[in-house]
Amino acid sequence: MPPTTLHHPAAVAPAYAVFSFHDDGRVKRRHLYLSLHSAIKAQERAEARGERFELMLVELVPVPATPVVVVGGGAA
Repeated sequence: MPPTTLHHPAAVAPAYAVFSFHDDGRVKRRHLYLSLHSAIKAQERAEARGERFELMLVELVPVPATPVVVVGGGAA
């Protein structure tokens, strides 16, 4: 059985997502960084290009290697 965050909290990895946006609000670029230093540098580059951006702390959590199959026909 693969590790889960319930049984192995160390399986959660911190990461940083940097999003930059078009003028109309659509996402132009999105990148994940595993260090805060790299994320801040990407944020500085977006700012230098005059882009609107967001920096967000996210967690990377392992998922099971076994595919999940949903069976049934009810509406969700």
